[in-house]
Amino acid sequence: IFRIKKLMTEEISPEISEQFNFDDVRGKYIQVVDPNSERAGYVRLINMDQAKELDADINKVYSNKEWCVKNCEPNFFNQDNSLFIHSLFVEPKHRKMGHAKKLMNYCADQGKEKGYKYITLLTNTDNIAAQKLYDGLGYDVHCKNDDLIFYFLPL
Repeated sequence: IFRIKKLMTEEISPEISEQFNFDDVRGKYIQVVDPNSERAGYVRLINMDQAKELDADINKVYSNKEWCVKNCEPNFFNQDNSLFIHSLFVEPKHRKMGHAKKLMNYCADQGKEKGYKYITLLTNTDNIAAQKLYDGLGYDVHCKNDDLIFYFLPL
């Protein structure tokens, strides 16, 4: 049986850092592990202000009203109401087993438990598998351009 557990900052190996493509280790890390305690996948949660600070793409998409689809008021998603999924990765040999869905649902549960109103994330327009996952989990599009889609899920 695969289980969800926190990934402590000191457990973040260079391999995980490379898979997530980040140098900044702020945030909360969750992993899914198999019965042998092998990591099958990871997700990184950060608050919205950290997301805007760390990721220029978020600022680019979020600040352009021409790309907005829904909830277009200034600063609609903010540190007080939104938790941001910065990175999601499932090891290739563990894909198509529902781990991404488990991690995403765990994040939504954590957001609810902490009192957030939304889970938000950004994906590339060419990442069709991710879009199918997010659409299937009930995420909605906040804004998009030719390269990126900003999704949100009301909690």
